[in-house]
Amino acid sequence: MRWLKATIIEAERGHTVVEIFIREEMTNPLGMIHGGVIASIHDEITGLTNACLGQMGAFVTTDLHTRFFRPAKNGEVIRAVGKIVRAGKSVVFAESEIFNSNGDLLSSGSATLYQPITKPL
Repeated sequence: MRWLKATIIEAERGHTVVEIFIREEMTNPLGMIHGGVIASIHDEITGLTNACLGQMGAFVTTDLHTRFFRPAKNGEVIRAVGKIVRAGKSVVFAESEIFNSNGDLLSSGSATLYQPITKPL
């Protein structure tokens, strides 16, 4: 999240929203946000959403799917939304969506996260 310089808009149990300003170093040669950056945003927002479940301990992403629908350009602000679909004892399923400032869906994603040791905070 540090490199993305995301601003947390909402963070509650099972749901998070962040905004990210697209900088030049995030873009490809066409001036559009790089697909790898989009994938990183999905990974970060689903991880943040998992952290908001209030479980103590480390977790890792074991599976990440990203679908691309529209581009976003340098200088735009995008909004990423994460939600928990199901949280088991050690496996969490999460979904994420990224929107432009007009509310158009740019990308959607899903992730499976593994947390071997969980204890309530």
